[in-house]
Amino acid sequence: METRLDKFEQMLSDIHQEYKKVSLQVDELKLNGKTKTTTFKQLLTKKMEYKNMLIMYKSYGLIDAVSLKQNQQ
Repeated sequence: METRLDKFEQMLSDIHQEYKKVSLQVDELKLNGKTKTTTFKQLLTKKMEYKNMLIMYKSYGLIDAVSLKQNQQ
């Protein structure tokens, strides 16, 4: 049986993975000069949402600054 903590840890892991995946997609679109496309804008919005979630976790002491920096790279 999954505990609440297990569910939180899974959610945090998923957010980390999605943030990295979306960041790579945004970077690829930038390199290809596609910064004015709808896809780029949608992905950039997702990236900012994930980043804000990670910042919130940090502000509540649920993750540390090192974890946050590692996910932004």
